[in-house]
Amino acid sequence: MNRKGSVPPQNPPGSALVLSLIFIAIFSALAAALHTVAGSNLQLAENYRRAATSRCSAESGLEVMRYWLSQVVLTGAPEERFNELEATLRSQCPANLADHLTRDGATMRITDVPLLMPAGFVSRTVMQYDPSSYAEP
Repeated sequence: MNRKGSVPPQNPPGSALVLSLIFIAIFSALAAALHTVAGSNLQLAENYRRAATSRCSAESGLEVMRYWLSQVVLTGAPEERFNELEATLRSQCPANLADHLTRDGATMRITDVPLLMPAGFVSRTVMQYDPSSYAEP
């Protein structure tokens, strides 16, 4: 019994569907944003872990070299010390150092010495001799 001038119904047919679709769209956008933020946090954590591991590896290599050099006592003239350093490192330090020690003129390299870190981390050291630093004034 619908009379003329009566108030229309408050909820027209299909309004619940429209409202539910709006809520689904909003929550889908929120879920996508949350997924993006979570992925970014995982990437940041992985980058931090890699940086920390690399830093620890570098410090470990530095400490290894510092220890090996602390075993060396140089007694020769300044211009002969680089040769003496090479001979001492080859004879007194661990066998794995002598295997990785190379010299090319005024440059001495100690390459790919494995560290007690996760697999694949190695220490590389380059020492250079500058004759002008020992020149007398």
